[in-house]
Amino acid sequence: TGLSSGTSGQFLKFTGSTTLASAADSGKVLQVVKSELANTTYTTSSSHGDVLSANITCSNSNNYIFAIAALGTDMYGQSSSEPQGAIRMKFGSSNKADIPLRSDVGTSQYDRDSNILTAYEQAGSTSQITVTITTACDSGRVGLWGTDGHSGATVLTLMEISA
Repeated sequence: TGLSSGTSGQFLKFTGSTTLASAADSGKVLQVVKSELANTTYTTSSSHGDVLSANITCSNSNNYIFAIAALGTDMYGQSSSEPQGAIRMKFGSSNKADIPLRSDVGTSQYDRDSNILTAYEQAGSTSQITVTITTACDSGRVGLWGTDGHSGATVLTLMEISA
């Protein structure tokens, strides 16, 4: 008794009495897209360059995109300077998150680490959105590990989350 009909994208839930009510099915993961960096990539450029990207097309413009980048970083000190740089995540052409990198390893030494970079945003359209990881280096050399023999390779995962 007490059944009521809902609309598309809703489900029926028990309310704790003898009636059922319809509710929105929000917060559900609708799709997952994954991209792995195949080859370890280094830069000495102070300008951000694209390293890894993935595309996602949301089924509803009100849904959200949650992006997680697991980053295997490699910094190398050169020419008597400590390595420093940055890793950035972009949604389209908009910067969404940054990790500044700085190490005190000195000349001719490596500093290997793992980092996580995340961003969350409403899709705003049903057009394809490209999420890109970029790197830049102010001194020394900055790299991201690929699957070419490194454990902890760089992986970008995108999820469409229902509104």
